[in-house]
Amino acid sequence: MVGPLLLFQSFGYIFTEIFYDEDISGRGLGIDIVVIILLKAIVQTTLSEELFFRGLIGKRIAGKFGYLTGNITQAILFGLPHGLPFILVYEEYFFGLTLILTAGIVGYLQFWLNEKRADGSLFPSILTHSIANIASFLSKALG
Repeated sequence: MVGPLLLFQSFGYIFTEIFYDEDISGRGLGIDIVVIILLKAIVQTTLSEELFFRGLIGKRIAGKFGYLTGNITQAILFGLPHGLPFILVYEEYFFGLTLILTAGIVGYLQFWLNEKRADGSLFPSILTHSIANIASFLSKALG
């Protein structure tokens, strides 16, 4: 959710400490940092989230209760862990709700893309999710 993160940070609504990552924050783009970014952005987050939310939850619920129910359910479940920690830990309610809503909408669109435009393949959402995560981690490394 690099867009909302950068927007809120630029207006001073959230602080850098919330997003600090000791492995990469402010360390530039040496080969070691690029490898860490790619591993974290693709393997640690994208693949696990796409396989779990779109692949397992979305497809199973859609198969049992229909496409719309499956898509809405996985979108809500995808949005919650993206914003709920900011509500519960930092008491940043507006920011947390914005992330939940934004991630939920992105999750909904990702499932639609996979199911309606890519014959059920997870590749489109893995690709777009990877690009967004790489951008987010790059902003941490360069910030």
